[in-house]
Amino acid sequence: MSRMQEDRLPDETRLRWGGVALAATRRKAEWEGSHALDRAVELAAVRGYLIQQFGPGRGGDPAALCREALALIDLTPARAAAEAASWRDLPRSRIQHLRRIKLLLPWMALVRPHLPDHGLLAEAVDAWEQVRPQLP
Repeated sequence: MSRMQEDRLPDETRLRWGGVALAATRRKAEWEGSHALDRAVELAAVRGYLIQQFGPGRGGDPAALCREALALIDLTPARAAAEAASWRDLPRSRIQHLRRIKLLLPWMALVRPHLPDHGLLAEAVDAWEQVRPQLP
């Protein structure tokens, strides 16, 4: 990832390195057989960085990043908040699940300024952003 973050390189070179980083991250996820949310966090980190640096379009699609991340979250924000209220009493696997969700949320928040202010997607991202500080 370091080449895509090297701001002394021309933008087009950095974008090509971003494509390499995305491909490598996808390939690594397929190879490892890791948890879907863990894979999503790694991919969202690369995608979010590219969108932040190069804007929607050239850097990627912020709405797609958010839609794909939200599709992997199997809880509502309200349910996650309820579980988080007593997270220390939860089984370890449940705590880990909430933590994985928490690690995914900052990448949606990062690209949120590129979403329309109103709409279901923006509302969902905003609702999760309100819950994030409560998660373990």
